[in-house]
Amino acid sequence: NLQGLWNNELKPAWYSQYTTNINVEMNYWLAEQTNLPECHMPLFDWVENLARVQKKSPDPALKTDKGWIIYSTNNTMGGTSGWHIHRPGSAWLSQHFWEHYAFSGDTAFLKARAYPLLKSITEYWASHLVTGKNGKLITPDGWSPEHGPGRNEKDVSDYPGVSYDQQIVYDLFTNYLEAAHVLQVDKDYCTTIETMRNQLLGPQIGKWGQLQEWMDDVDDPQDRHRHNSHLFAVHPGRQIRPLSTPDLARAALVSLNARGDKSVGWSSAWKINLYARLRDAMRAYALVQRLVTPRDLKNNGYSDEGGSYPNLFGVGPPFQIDSNFGYTAGVTEMLLQSHTGELDLLPALPTTWPEGEVSGLRARGGVTVAIRWKNGVLRQALLTADRTGMVTVRYGGQVKQIRLVAGHQLHLNPYLR
Repeated sequence: NLQGLWNNELKPAWYSQYTTNINVEMNYWLAEQTNLPECHMPLFDWVENLARVQKKSPDPALKTDKGWIIYSTNNTMGGTSGWHIHRPGSAWLSQHFWEHYAFSGDTAFLKARAYPLLKSITEYWASHLVTGKNGKLITPDGWSPEHGPGRNEKDVSDYPGVSYDQQIVYDLFTNYLEAAHVLQVDKDYCTTIETMRNQLLGPQIGKWGQLQEWMDDVDDPQDRHRHNSHLFAVHPGRQIRPLSTPDLARAALVSLNARGDKSVGWSSAWKINLYARLRDAMRAYALVQRLVTPRDLKNNGYSDEGGSYPNLFGVGPPFQIDSNFGYTAGVTEMLLQSHTGELDLLPALPTTWPEGEVSGLRARGGVTVAIRWKNGVLRQALLTADRTGMVTVRYGGQVKQIRLVAGHQLHLNPYLR
């Protein structure tokens, strides 16, 4: 939750709740890639219980014919404070189930837990989407956390085709289709969902080169809001990629640069991940430095500068543990990525880290990775696979198909040989 087990207040900020428009998800971004999948499991238990509670809720705002939706804030038992309906929240949470399979290859988990959840939420969105004025499928009643489109955070209203919703639904449909393909099930329904995914309103580039936050081109280049909800497709999604969708990636950078670096801790942590995915190593490094900048406890600990308290806890404000966990995930993304289907070595290595090494990281596909570099250049990568098979490895402009044997360590040099 927001403070984790380190909370020391009887009435903590935001009631130390589970907030699903980024915070609880950020707390678990590092679980798979830092080889701590067992730490992911309690989240799955909580989400499955949350689903049961929401489906039984008498609240008319939560009533659905298929699937289930949630509010932005929830508690340990699955109850809610009722602060703003968050329709894509369950879809975002479902991403974690898919990611656990993607890293582990655990088909028993995929079949018994991930796939039923993904399908249930997919059925909700398949029934909820409408055709917009542009002929594309859109969500009719969205919101860009915690930004509007109202004049302030308490003045929010339903907004059709908001980019945040669109990108999460695209991610959900993609994860569902890949899960169904692995399990070889529901082929007819998959055809329906694939057709709908292709009809979704996708990311749009606006008049000042930005990635639009809204369906209409109304973004303000002076906006410094802490949330980057319209960049979900960059991270933790995988719809926008510098190497395969370069125009959209450039637009995402324009939007991210416009928001600026100054923000609270968890927002800075998200930006590390975003810049890493966009392969802007030095901007990611600047945010790393911001998050480890010491801050004192004056003004009750509140600061919009980010940074760390004397005990290294991230400045929320006043304190949120997601800042620390999101930072760790971001540094990992700078050193290793695998969301594109390739094992990408040192994709966002800053020049300020000319020499170093890392071990024990995990890539999707069940590969454990150690990397050593010197003078800013890869010296050696050690890959150990859970399963025998082919993997695509990228380092800079080099890409090679490499066969890994389960349990055997493969040494690669800078030429991927």
